Amino acid sequence: MIVVSGCPRSGTSLMMDCHRIALGDDRVLCRRQPWEERKLTPGDSRWANILQYTLKKQQERQSKQAKAQTRKRQDKARRMNPKGFWECEFTMQGVTWRKGVDKLAGKVCKIVSQGLRKSNPAYIDKVVYMLRDPREVAVSQADLNRSAGVDLDEAGKVISPAMYVQVTRAAARWLEMTGTPYIVVVYSDLLQHPDRELARVQEFIGEGDFVSSHPVEAGLYRSKAEDAPETPLMTVALEMFEAFKADNLGAVVEASDNGTKAAQKEAGNFFCFRLGRPTAYQECEHCYKDPGTAANFRLTAQAKGVDWENEPCTFEIGGAIPEDMPEGYKTVSESIAANHWRDLLSNQEAREEINKRQRERRDRQKKNCKGCGGREPCRECVEKHLGAAAVLCQEIGNGYDHKVLAIGHLSEAADEIRAMDASLAKLIRDARKLVHQDRSDEIRWSVLFSRADALPSTPKEQSPE
Repeated sequence: MIVVSGCPRSGTSLMMDCHRIALGDDRVLCRRQPWEERKLTPGDSRWANILQYTLKKQQERQSKQAKAQTRKRQDKARRMNPKGFWECEFTMQGVTWRKGVDKLAGKVCKIVSQGLRKSNPAYIDKVVYMLRDPREVAVSQADLNRSAGVDLDEAGKVISPAMYVQVTRAAARWLEMTGTPYIVVVYSDLLQHPDRELARVQEFIGEGDFVSSHPVEAGLYRSKAEDAPETPLMTVALEMFEAFKADNLGAVVEASDNGTKAAQKEAGNFFCFRLGRPTAYQECEHCYKDPGTAANFRLTAQAKGVDWENEPCTFEIGGAIPEDMPEGYKTVSESIAANHWRDLLSNQEAREEINKRQRERRDRQKKNCKGCGGREPCRECVEKHLGAAAVLCQEIGNGYDHKVLAIGHLSEAADEIRAMDASLAKLIRDARKLVHQDRSDEIRWSVLFSRADALPSTPKEQSPE
């Protein structure tokens, strides 16, 4: 069996499509889209179509909103992978013995990195391993995980290479231990030099015509490395990436092992007793070291009715790695007695500090306005956000779950206009509250748009007054 492998979002689906065109549809085991109907192959469970049809019947009984959510997920999947996903049961579970698996010799199957480590190498003849810059993978994964709809800003993304580090190490270890023949194709090289890279693949596979006709397009290069933050774990992921490119599988595993502490911090997750919900390691670290973050969490706990004064800090009693707790861990009673939330800012001061930080963060994230070319408030920006919010609210009435996006656009519009027209900013905030309360049909959009139209088009046109 020929296996196309790699970390999710690394170009495995594109490479599967290249194999389908080069070798023929009958050589490919997988479905273009997971919900696509097709005949069973020896690689499928005999229950595959039964389960798929059962899910279809369940979806028919869903509410209007649930159906809209399903359509939204499928539409987003199509946008993220326009050439198809090309997946089957082996993709995540790996290939092991089952009845009929011996008949799959010569077939092409997509098995992602985490599935590769579960696979029996006896059934895999060659591996085409797709490798992508971990920064691009993290950004692409964050895009896939976000709700579909208008792209408000980058604030809602959770960009981390934790998944990349884990599954890439597993794949490198499997390839090193099994000795299975493999070729590495770097995703960016494939998009920039498709003929050269596919000629390498053709030579490795030893059959088919990969070069004369292929689905590779430069426009598929959407997630950029510069959009990812620099973190200790990202540094580890980049070391693994460079080692894999150089065919140094041992160095890939070694770099991963050296980054274990960074991975623990970035991927850690445990329950915060004071906050009353699960938290990421970095949230706990910020809370422990930054009074502003702690004050924000205290407000949240109070709003939820959590008795935070009589709860220990999970970070102090064992959640932190030893390097972040040099003074040693506390007992539960010691943590409650020395509750650092008691000595924070007052609630009003905390709210003011939080609002200040949010404004500063939005100012840093805000992109240059197409209307005025700068970062100053302008009418074009306000109208853009109001227009997006109005469209999203209309779709909310049709059953689509765009509430968060609509609230975000109204928040942006209010912040944009605050310095130019405080009364209009208040009207927009009132509209945002109506969306919060599921009363978006009561918003008087005509009033908001007429007030916005009366604003100067750019800051340069404003009067000195």
